[in-house]
Amino acid sequence: DSLQVLLESEGFTVVAFGSAETFFFGEAPLEGDGCLLLDGHLPGMSGHELLDALRRERIEIAVVLMSADSSPAMRRAAERHGARLLEKPVAADELLRAIEDALRGGRLH
Repeated sequence: DSLQVLLESEGFTVVAFGSAETFFFGEAPLEGDGCLLLDGHLPGMSGHELLDALRRERIEIAVVLMSADSSPAMRRAAERHGARLLEKPVAADELLRAIEDALRGGRLH
C-alpha cells in the first residue's frame, strides 16, 4: 500500500496484484509502456518464475526487481532477464530513479 501511495503521489498510475499468478494469468496489460515492479520472493510463483514465464511468452515489459537477496546468483538472474535489481529496503528516490530509467529504455528480453 505504501508503495502504491508513493508512486501515485509521483503521478504514476498503479495497478496492484496480489500474486504473480494474478498478474500473469489475469487481465493485466502484459505489454506496453508500463513498468512491472516485482518482488524477487513471492509465495506461489516467484518473481523469477514470473520473469521466466514472460520471457517464454516473448512478452516485453520493463521490470524493476526488488529483493532482500542481492547475492551474485540473484543479480545474474535479474541481468539475464534485463531487470533492474534493487536491494530491499529500497529508498524512495532510488526506486523512483530505477522506474524512470526502466520506462525510458528498458524492456524485459
